[in-house]
Amino acid sequence: MGVRGLNTPRAKNLFNQYVQFNPVQEVITCTNKTGWNLENSVYVLPDRTISPPDAKEVVYQSEIPANLGYEQKGTLQEWKDNVSAFAVGNSRICLAICSAFAAPLLTLTGDEGGGFHFRGDSSQGKTRALYAAGSVWGSHQRKQTWRATSNGLELTAYQHNDNLLLLDEMKEMQAKEIGATVYMLANGVAKKRMNEAVPRTWRTLFLSTGELDINTALASIGEKAYAGHHVRLVDIEARCGEHGIFNVLLDGFSNSGEQAEALLQNTNTYYGVAGIQFIERLILEKEAVLQAIKIARKEFIERYLPKDANNQIGRVINRFALVAGVGEVATLWGLTGWQQNTAFELVGECFKNWMYNQPSISDSIEEQQAIERVKAFIEKFNESAFSREDNHENHRPKVINKYGYIIDDFEAKTNLFCFQSGSFAEVIQGLDRKTVINALTKHGYIKKDKPYFSKKQQRTISPNTYTIKRPDLDNGNAKVYAIYGTILNHGHHEEEPEPEPTALPA
Repeated sequence: MGVRGLNTPRAKNLFNQYVQFNPVQEVITCTNKTGWNLENSVYVLPDRTISPPDAKEVVYQSEIPANLGYEQKGTLQEWKDNVSAFAVGNSRICLAICSAFAAPLLTLTGDEGGGFHFRGDSSQGKTRALYAAGSVWGSHQRKQTWRATSNGLELTAYQHNDNLLLLDEMKEMQAKEIGATVYMLANGVAKKRMNEAVPRTWRTLFLSTGELDINTALASIGEKAYAGHHVRLVDIEARCGEHGIFNVLLDGFSNSGEQAEALLQNTNTYYGVAGIQFIERLILEKEAVLQAIKIARKEFIERYLPKDANNQIGRVINRFALVAGVGEVATLWGLTGWQQNTAFELVGECFKNWMYNQPSISDSIEEQQAIERVKAFIEKFNESAFSREDNHENHRPKVINKYGYIIDDFEAKTNLFCFQSGSFAEVIQGLDRKTVINALTKHGYIKKDKPYFSKKQQRTISPNTYTIKRPDLDNGNAKVYAIYGTILNHGHHEEEPEPEPTALPA
């Protein structure tokens, strides 16, 4: 900001003498970044700094004006009775509120940034979940929007460092920017610019809403979502049943519309107190809290992580486990009004919803995409893309754009969809061929020739293709990628029974 009035040599000299001969009595640190400061001993918000009694003073100063909604209205008890109570029995609301408490913990636990995306049709109540989460820290002004460029959201994310970022309506961002923006938000580093000595950095949890998931958004412009997208932004169905984003209706409400409207009004009436009290206690009991959260996360993972789950599922459940564990701590401190294990059970429901939509728990996301790509092609085109050369019925229409052949595998009691080499490459375009073959092999969906060796022990048969008889070819044989028809049954895994919950250690 600078000191005004020092526009003459004499004025500057007098000021320098004053500074030199009047030693500083107290040092105040100024920062333009919210969140943890002074080696994570104080927590900075635009309207206050929360610190232990003996801490040095830190003041938030920013040249960029912004209404971030950090304000308070009502009491903690009023917020618990009129906002937090809506989370009881309602898993998406519970996840949202727990995420608000968990966001400041990322820096302390060393977790990477990331988010949850509530996906569903309009009028499901998705934005109400954002307001519920935002009310932990402030007013409705806490809610931001995807309606920005990737560069614009860099500043928004920076302003929400060590706190929760709420982004409404993904479809309002240009699809071509969504993929890179998800990486940027989660990784917490802005682009390097010539006028900045170092790029802006942040660490945040973010909640997102949208009618589309990231797969659909990127597919609309001919791009694909990678495993990194899915791990950084976890897609959860917003709709829980007949009541939209609500699992249950609370006493006094006859339909979900009434309940959603009440939550909207209440989050605009009672807000901003719970987050402040959470940080005040966290600062005083930091080490004990981190140990309790570590234990709680371990229990959550043991309870919900399926056997043989892949590493990507492991990364995702870690975020759910953090949110659930922090929710239990907030409950233990009397900040939510819930019974113990409420956060565990309801956040666990959200994780199970995400798991239910994973085709295979043991496959990586790349492997899932590989199987789904081949399966989807066969489902869509079937006999319009494959000719039955072993069938002599003349009434079958001629296949115009032929990708291969269908033959009967009597031993396996199913069809074989035999892709010609070039056609198979076209179907899996954009995917790693080795990953595709490995995924198909892993599930037994591809039939291969048994390799045999010459006298010099040289492999003479391709390890991934199958030889079929083709009398219309000169040599009578064709090497194809032979996919069993059983791939069409590839789908959801069965859920395992849950163990009985245990209480969080006090």
